[in-house]
Amino acid sequence: MINYNLQTKVSEEVYHSTQNFLGIQKGDIQELIEIAKGTKRQRARICSHLNGNELLQEMFIVHPKGVYVRPHKHIENQNP
Repeated sequence: MINYNLQTKVSEEVYHSTQNFLGIQKGDIQELIEIAKGTKRQRARICSHLNGNELLQEMFIVHPKGVYVRPHKHIENQNP
């Protein structure tokens, strides 16, 4: 199980892993859902990358059922 208190908390909604390998179990997602319920936008994520400078950025995101997330691209973070 992930101890969210030991992860890098970037904001109320975002955690970065402090480990090179992040294994996710069902209980970890359940805990992330509970964290999301306590945020203003009812969303939370755990990122498997150590920081925003990583070339590959994978994450698990939870938000309320029925939320529409418009397709988007973070152009300012792309490398040439």
